[in-house]
Amino acid sequence: MKIHITTRAQDAMINHTPPQGYGLRITGKLAGGCGCTLDYHLSLDQKREGDLTFHTENLQVWIDEFTTQFLEDSLTLDYIPAQGFRLSSPSEIYAYGLSIAQPTF
Repeated sequence: MKIHITTRAQDAMINHTPPQGYGLRITGKLAGGCGCTLDYHLSLDQKREGDLTFHTENLQVWIDEFTTQFLEDSLTLDYIPAQGFRLSSPSEIYAYGLSIAQPTF
């Protein structure tokens, strides 16, 4: 999988610089009742067992195996000031209006 973080997203992440040993986590969680939809979340987190690790734009990105099965091989994380972060692929917008959850110590 290839992950690209746009310049706008990198600039917006300046306030979310991960502490030592942390990176950006992309998580999909099942939502809804009758249909199978995923809610995507961004957070600063540490690597967990079973995570896939991606290095991009000087940032480690972690995605669990469950979430990867719903994503295409090419992802883009962008930032739109009036909307927040947006996670997309060439053929689909997975989520927009995302924010980055900070780690709790």
